Amino acid sequence: CDCGLPEDCKTRCCDARTCRLTTGAVCATGKCCDTQACVLKPRATLCRGSYEECDLPEFCNGESEYCPADVYRKNGIECGNGQSYCLNGKCKTHTGQCRLLWGPTGRVSDPICFQHLNVNGSSTGNCGYNLPTRRYTRCDKDDVMCGLLHCVHLNEKLMFWRETLSVALPASFLTKGSKTYICRSATLDVGLNMPDPGQVPDGAKCGHEKICYNHSCTSLARIPTKECPDCNNNGVCNSIGQCHCNEGFGPPFCNEPGYGGSIHSGPIKIK
Repeated sequence: CDCGLPEDCKTRCCDARTCRLTTGAVCATGKCCDTQACVLKPRATLCRGSYEECDLPEFCNGESEYCPADVYRKNGIECGNGQSYCLNGKCKTHTGQCRLLWGPTGRVSDPICFQHLNVNGSSTGNCGYNLPTRRYTRCDKDDVMCGLLHCVHLNEKLMFWRETLSVALPASFLTKGSKTYICRSATLDVGLNMPDPGQVPDGAKCGHEKICYNHSCTSLARIPTKECPDCNNNGVCNSIGQCHCNEGFGPPFCNEPGYGGSIHSGPIKIK
């Protein structure tokens, strides 16, 4: 172990002079180490909770001081009340992104905004911006729901973003018959390797078993994911191809009584 200089060492489990565990100590660091008693926390102790719908919790296994690596539900599982699919541990929807940009009153605009504007390849409708050519990319007809995000909201300015990073574009108003549709959008510069939050997020649903992925409305079958065994309706597949079982059922197939969780993530509960 290493806790720094003797005057800086804050744990009773490590001897700063020898960089070794103190007498009787089993561990000195880690989320699965009880640093007051210097022993491993019991099996099934929660060490990392699930932070959203597509994430999965991890539990101490009673053998290591470290929490298992973070895993999540496998890509392609429906989430967000049917408006999205899990993708890399996140569940992002059109309306959820509108609320992120414009606050709690935000919601996705009518599809007519996407259909009429995103095929233009302009600042008010596109499928991204090509930096080398300095041109907006037109959306193909099938991809319009995966381009620039169009919202309806009650706020007149963007929420949560510094004005130096964002540009709220003038609203577009489209009329069909006797009805007028409001299409509000924004462009945000958050770095070269970061997706523009003003675009529809990857993972949003764009059709039956279709998902937005790199500005394309893509079949779920084409999204990279790990093969998983049958979890017998008693668990879900995780991102490393294992069943994460409900409480009362055990891995690997969730078909027999057990303590829940997965081989990787540890048991949920020990009775």
